[in-house]
Amino acid sequence: MKFQNKSAMGALMAAALALTACGSSGTASSSAAASAKDASGSSDTSAVDTSTADTSKGDASAADGAADTASTKKLQEGNYLGATGATIKSNCGPEFSVVLGNTDLRWVDSTKFTLTSMGPKSVFHCTAGSPTVCDPVEIAVPASPTYTQKLGIVTKDVVVKSSTEFTMILAFTVGCEGASCTSNDNCEIEIESNYTAGGCDVLLSNCSDPATSKCTIVPGEEGQEITTTCKPFLGKAKLGEPCNRPNDVVGEDTCDTGLFCSYYGLSKSTPQQRVCRQMCELESPCPTGTKCFGVNGSQLAGHCAPACTPFVNNCGSPELTCKMLQLVSAVGAFDFTCSWSGSVADFAECTKSEECAPNSHCRQVAGGKALCSPLCDDAHPCADKDAVCLSFTSWTIANFGSCTK
Repeated sequence: MKFQNKSAMGALMAAALALTACGSSGTASSSAAASAKDASGSSDTSAVDTSTADTSKGDASAADGAADTASTKKLQEGNYLGATGATIKSNCGPEFSVVLGNTDLRWVDSTKFTLTSMGPKSVFHCTAGSPTVCDPVEIAVPASPTYTQKLGIVTKDVVVKSSTEFTMILAFTVGCEGASCTSNDNCEIEIESNYTAGGCDVLLSNCSDPATSKCTIVPGEEGQEITTTCKPFLGKAKLGEPCNRPNDVVGEDTCDTGLFCSYYGLSKSTPQQRVCRQMCELESPCPTGTKCFGVNGSQLAGHCAPACTPFVNNCGSPELTCKMLQLVSAVGAFDFTCSWSGSVADFAECTKSEECAPNSHCRQVAGGKALCSPLCDDAHPCADKDAVCLSFTSWTIANFGSCTK
């Protein structure tokens, strides 16, 4: 579950949820710094599959009906998807949106179980009862060079509805430390959210039959976060080897377990060439020279794609250039990856950055339109005398911006 304060981007992820709350955005060193909404992210991705998630099988002991708790209805093991709907009590202010994430449940013995987050691998150690009690969790996550978010989590109860559904009631204390903290960065939240068995973990690849299927990334329902599901193997290509999507569907590819078929870092071709890249989640490591970029704009799961620096041709091919893409990051961060360029002129309308010229980015401007906007920084000011350099709001690329007029 992700809580996002739209006026300031900080973040934490724990157990079944990612919390972005009461944060502080980074500052830019561009000569003319201002904010504007970026139009990359999910627009720079391929079409997505609409397959539904598989439900893994596990132990589903019968309930005796005496009490609706984990001690009488044993939840099956496996991945649980954040369901729609959550009840929130908060004094953190009104500017919060909610996206429910996933958690993995495992029984330790007949009364004890763990809930492991999809993000930084925070683990709740729980004892079934009336109420179910989980050990408190404390997390600190750097949200910018001058800002670290801190989160204390206490579980008030885990109410089991069936062997594949539960409601989790959590209380949070949100705070921060660092030079950019303010008096508004401390607040409390209580959340009651619902979870349903399904999906899988791309790092654990916990499919019911790992010999015949792998955990891969697919989109969620319309307007929702991407999710994960088990898909039959269509091949066993290894890391860095060529791959394809026989059915032209994202998530259905010829890569082996833990790998995703991607075109980032490869020149445009017909048919489009792709290679197997490592799948990743929040704070999971990527190979040197790559970063964890989201699939379909997700901040929860993605693949390790080549990273690059604008104005430096370090993509290995003159046909490739740096394009901005959303990172898998609890702080809503962006960075640059190697992708194609197009022929749409600067300041003309676009739908994605790959339509724009080298060192140009598709950015939403006033009025809701998205235009190809030349990148800029202190060493590369806007060539058009009527344009100003608007810095990117993501602190990870705050030294860069794009020219807008």
